[in-house]
Amino acid sequence: MEEQQNGMQKPLLQELPVIGDRASFLYLEHCKISREDGAVTARDEDGTVHIPAAAVSVLLLGPGTEVSHRAMELIGDTGITVIWVGEHGVRCYANGRPLTASSRLLEQQARIFANTRTHLAIVRKMYEMRFPEEDVSGLTLQQLRALPDCQMLYGVLIKLNENA
Repeated sequence: MEEQQNGMQKPLLQELPVIGDRASFLYLEHCKISREDGAVTARDEDGTVHIPAAAVSVLLLGPGTEVSHRAMELIGDTGITVIWVGEHGVRCYANGRPLTASSRLLEQQARIFANTRTHLAIVRKMYEMRFPEEDVSGLTLQQLRALPDCQMLYGVLIKLNENA
């Protein structure tokens, strides 16, 4: 059964406007930000404004701003950086940048996985985070995989993949 998608499909990176064609930033406050097809909408007591998502580089969100999950999905898909700021953009409280704009993290993960020593170190660290009472510092990857807790986790992952 094919999953139905609401709104427009995620654009390919090559389809997005180049940075020089985008508005540099847009400041919004005291409004509700939603999504309608390929546009971010900002609604306040004066009405609704449709903002073409691919035409903005940075959204500065001031006090009183509410953002829907669907709007954040579109914002991430189109590569907009979001900065939560104080009144009139005076203070910066937090920011979010889409990770899909770069393959840096994927390349780092591939390097770690491909190196036997770093791969084992990460597996040990993850196991220690999940089971802090266990000492796995001297175990090999095969020994870690054979531990009962790992076998239980692998079983859950296999069942999840079968149901996907």
